[in-house]
Amino acid sequence: MECLESLRGVTYPDFKIFVVDNGSSRDDVLHLRNWQSGGTLIENDTNLGFSGGNNVGIRRALASPDAAYVLILNNDTIVEPAFLSEMIATAQGHPADMVSPKILDYGDRKTVDRLGIIITRALRGYDMKLWEGRQPFCPSGCCALYSRRLLDDIAVKGEYFDEDFFAYAEDVDLGIRAVLRGYQAALAPRAVVYHRALRRLPFAPHSLSITGIGIRCGILPRACRPQLC
Repeated sequence: MECLESLRGVTYPDFKIFVVDNGSSRDDVLHLRNWQSGGTLIENDTNLGFSGGNNVGIRRALASPDAAYVLILNNDTIVEPAFLSEMIATAQGHPADMVSPKILDYGDRKTVDRLGIIITRALRGYDMKLWEGRQPFCPSGCCALYSRRLLDDIAVKGEYFDEDFFAYAEDVDLGIRAVLRGYQAALAPRAVVYHRALRRLPFAPHSLSITGIGIRCGILPRACRPQLC
């Protein structure tokens, strides 16, 4: 709930929140139903994993024709009020269709948790901890802003994140598919998010995804996987 409460202070003027409950317990769902913030709760009957749960939220966010961007956000985070404005400004000013915030450690807020994902020549991704003199290859699924046009372009049979990746590596997979289509990523260094980095899987029974801060901004892929040699 701390994540949701932090979203109350977001200063960006026009956005919608979709909370995806991924098969949580009855008590957890009741807490979410009682949360008063103008957000929309989407309840999945079963645990669809990180990819499947976020795809449900993305589809809901993009159902609004006014949604130009979709943000995905882990439930084990809290945000600074200006984070969304900074991410949108980076997307529009860079320009970039994928944006990563500066994600700091929740407990030690001087420690960088991640600045986005860098990919090696072997197509292995790692979290950038220090500025390496180049923009990230793609954002981490912990918090990522995607443009509508990118999501529309990379969707395969209604999937944005490839659901063959139940959890982990789905953000790199999406990034590869997007870059192969000519899209670019950028870091928004003044957009600050704090991540608890809990030692439990993000698709555990009591987890949620805050999908699609359907930013009038609303929150990739299989058929186009690169053939490696």
